[in-house]
Amino acid sequence: MLKSLISIAFAMVAASTYSMLSHAATGAANDGTLGTTSTGTIPVTLNMPAVIKISELKEVTFAYTDGVGGDLSNTQSFCVYTNTAGGLYTLTINDSSDEKPATFQLSPAGGNRVGGQTVTYNVLFSSEPNAASGTLTPVKPGMPISATGANTQALDCGGAMVTTLTIEIPESSLAAVENGTYTDTLTLTVAPRSN
Repeated sequence: MLKSLISIAFAMVAASTYSMLSHAATGAANDGTLGTTSTGTIPVTLNMPAVIKISELKEVTFAYTDGVGGDLSNTQSFCVYTNTAGGLYTLTINDSSDEKPATFQLSPAGGNRVGGQTVTYNVLFSSEPNAASGTLTPVKPGMPISATGANTQALDCGGAMVTTLTIEIPESSLAAVENGTYTDTLTLTVAPRSN
């Protein structure tokens, strides 16, 4: 009789141990059993998606000065943070037009570019900070650029920007421009990439 009770008790302990291991293996929490001590388990898991942030963008305003020739140009750097390995990302730049033009264009302020005068301008980019002008890549509206070097440690890049962006209006685009104000809005979209 005692031998039978011992066998039954052993079987119960084995089943309980198997159940505990089974729950732990599947990631479920496991309660302890009544005894002089009791042990439970709580699995802890973090599921971190690929995220990205662009920041430190600055408004650009040009003022034409009579008698001063050459292109109008503005260069700035901005921050891109991502948690993807290697800091890989894509950058797409669009203007405010619904027409999907082949070039970036300024339109009369408050007006419609359809049938109206526009001013063509260029956008150039490098995923290196303080890049020389000759190393910048011309950007076309809506065309993704594969970029590298995003900061992977600090959302604000720790104050050290990781890109170079130049916006320029060629002198040839200014000659026939009527007086007035011309505007556009650039939308920069970044997305993490794995390779």
